[in-house]
Amino acid sequence: MIKHTLRSRVVRVLGLSMVPLLALTLSSCGSGGDQPASADGLTKVRVANSGMLPASADLAWAIEGGFFEKNGLDVTLNPPQLSASDLAGTVINGDADVALVNGTAVPSARQVGRPLTIVATTQAPFPLQIAFTPETDKTLREQGLSETSSVADLLAALKGMTLGTNASGSSITATYRYLLAQYGIDPERDNITLHPMPDVASQVAALSHNRVDGLASSLGGAATGAVAQGAGVVWDLTKMKGTEALQAVPYTNAVTSDATIKDHPKMIQSFLDALHAAQQSLLAGLSVEDAASLKKLVGSAMDQKTYDDTIAGMQSLFPKSFSTSGASWDATCKVAEVNTGESLKIPAADAVNNSFVEEVK
Repeated sequence: MIKHTLRSRVVRVLGLSMVPLLALTLSSCGSGGDQPASADGLTKVRVANSGMLPASADLAWAIEGGFFEKNGLDVTLNPPQLSASDLAGTVINGDADVALVNGTAVPSARQVGRPLTIVATTQAPFPLQIAFTPETDKTLREQGLSETSSVADLLAALKGMTLGTNASGSSITATYRYLLAQYGIDPERDNITLHPMPDVASQVAALSHNRVDGLASSLGGAATGAVAQGAGVVWDLTKMKGTEALQAVPYTNAVTSDATIKDHPKMIQSFLDALHAAQQSLLAGLSVEDAASLKKLVGSAMDQKTYDDTIAGMQSLFPKSFSTSGASWDATCKVAEVNTGESLKIPAADAVNNSFVEEVK
């Protein structure tokens, strides 16, 4: 039985359920001094996040299942953002203590002297997907393509298409461009139009009304929303031939500032302990009642099969260790270079701190 309920307004978005607000009392948590405590003695932590999508099932369960509270934390979720650079910016600006975000924003920040650090890789590898309209899916299959084809053949077939994607700065867009570049494809040169959209709802609406041929998305995001609404057919690029380049790219990192690491190491350790415990709880299996309660938070309007398949896919991304490897950091930098257009030679020792994950219980 769940004892800790998310006190929030649930917003239903085209087959997905989002909980964007968690008692948004954004109390000031400066980089120095003691971290503010709530009335019951818990340490307050503000978390930048992408909203209560299925991809955030571990974060939602860490709150709902009481794991943060058991570790002495009172977590407040900031308003959701889909852009990795925007999420990281909230940490840089002091509006969040931790961000759960793809780490591609970290190399760029470090390049200009912004002290952001990855303290954990919480989901990997990057589950890149494309949700096509049924008409586009049919056309591709008539060309002899399928999910068992080479990803190079699929990417080549995208020429002339328009794909909806996240706003500028999105790790999804950057990772998609990175994969295209592995096969010598440049969207501008090769007539692949990437149409940025502000949120999941607008992306799914565009696909359902045939304003785009597909959505460059990821597991638990717009592609999942499209399936839930019967608006699209998902192709999982990670399961196609020739996507080894994606295997080293992390999906979600825990990112914080150097000042927070220095001043509040116990808070970071407790945060990672709680998130890891929530993941292990999900992997072990929830009771029927708890599973139904979690679905109301991250997939209330999804049919049960789509939801179950999505959560199973997300659980496959939970790593045995939250450690960030050198190969993972190198891949993160390469994806970040796609966004910036410049070389980012930031040593892992300057931007990755694995000391906390070594102590995760």
